[in-house]
Amino acid sequence: MKKIRDDEGLIGRAGREYEIDLCITDGESLIFEIKSYAEDDDIENFNEKAELAIEKLGLKRAKKALVTLDKRASVVKLCEKYGILLG
Repeated sequence: MKKIRDDEGLIGRAGREYEIDLCITDGESLIFEIKSYAEDDDIENFNEKAELAIEKLGLKRAKKALVTLDKRASVVKLCEKYGILLG
């Protein structure tokens, strides 16, 4: 887990901190979220936090992944839209 601060208010209130799950190995980065059930808003919020982390941390080869038991059509569609790997 890593905390990132949105000083400029890019995705929310300026100065707000967000927690992300991040794994970095050999220069590759994986930003991930684990949810038993994912609402559409959860996916959009995860994508915003992941994009903020990529920008703030200067991650070059970053992938986003959502691990969930819930693979409804809307979940699959949103993950495809945002380039989020679904597992």
